[in-house]
Parts: sequence; structure tokens; C-alpha cells
Amino acid sequence: MKQLSILIILLSLTIQAQNFSPKILVLETFQKNVDTIFSKEISKYNMRIISSIEYDQETIKFLKLGKSKKNEILMDSVAYFFLKNQNFYSTITVGISNMLVYRFYNWDSNCLIYPSHITSDGTLEDYKEIADKFDMNWVVNPIKIYSSNNKVDGIFTEITIQLYNRELNRIVLDKTFKGTSENPGFTWTCDEGSFNCTTNNAQSRIIDAVVNEIR
Repeated sequence: MKQLSILIILLSLTIQAQNFSPKILVLETFQKNVDTIFSKEISKYNMRIISSIEYDQETIKFLKLGKSKKNEILMDSVAYFFLKNQNFYSTITVGISNMLVYRFYNWDSNCLIYPSHITSDGTLEDYKEIADKFDMNWVVNPIKIYSSNNKVDGIFTEITIQLYNRELNRIVLDKTFKGTSENPGFTWTCDEGSFNCTTNNAQSRIIDAVVNEIR
């Protein structure tokens, strides 16, 4: 925790000194409602990596190799620390973050996008505090995840996304995206009929909506 706090302070100072665009922070899910039939499935995602400060420092040095752009180093460094503590919900966060990096980097290589384990209940006051603290222009919040299985819909996942704009100080997107168990293919390929496909389908729709709002 100490090394993570140090990293956050350094990142905040560095970010504020740079003219990155867009600057997007992706939060972790606030409200979780997943049917107990998926308990075994989601438990597979639980992972925690404990390492020394020295090991973390060496890893960050390695991540810097071959990179000249500061935003690339910042995004890789934050992702490294984020992935040291994972669960099912954090995979949604990092999945959205990674795909936004993929989409925006091809459009503007000066973007700064990374995941955070921070959660928010969706108030404007909370969003403003988070955006100001990390000096980010946008906050993406998968505020609610609901997964279930019934005779009508089969296996499905619904993810409610809120997109906050710091300049306007308002939520510009508040929508629920439903994912079925069909394989969406391409970058979201999964095993047909699997629980994983439901989250992939929902995320693929989320990415398109978020990108359209920010661009």
C-alpha cells in the first residue's frame, strides 16, 4: 500500500504538468448484483500479488524500456499496480480501460487512460472530487453490474455505465448495456455460451458509446 500511495502522488504531480488528451479514469464497480450460480465462475478471477518495493521499482524500470512517451510509461505503471489485486469486477474495469487505450491511442497517442480500484456512488460531488484529485477530464464508472440466468434471456450481464465530464461537471452518459452469451468475435472473442461472453458483449457496446461521447 505504501508503494502504491507513493506512485499515486508521483503520478498526480506528473499528470498535472503534462498536456495529455483525453485523460480518462476508469473506476471499479460500486453496486454488485451477480447471481450466486456464478459464484464459482467469478471466484476464478480473485488474485493478489505481494511483492517488495525493490521488485516493484525494478518492474517499473523494465516497463520504461523502449518507451519515450511519458503517458505510455504512466499507463503501464498504473496498470501494473492495479493488476496486483484483482477480482471479477476489476477485470471489467481493466477491460474497459485497455480497450479505451486501444481506441484512443490510434486516434491521439497523447492520451492518458488508466484503471482505478476507487468506487463511486455516482454523485456529482464525488465525481468532481475524484477528477480533481487525479486531474482527469473524464471519469468512467461501471456503477452497477447485474448478472443472471433465466428461461427467457438465458445467461446475461447488464452493466450500467456513467460517464462524467469534469469541464461541464455533469454526467453525459448514464446507460445500461446488456450482454448475452453469444460470442461477439474479434477482440472480444470468448467461448460461445459462456458467462465470460456476457461481460464481453456488454463491454463492447460500452466502449462504442463512451468513445462516441468523448470524441
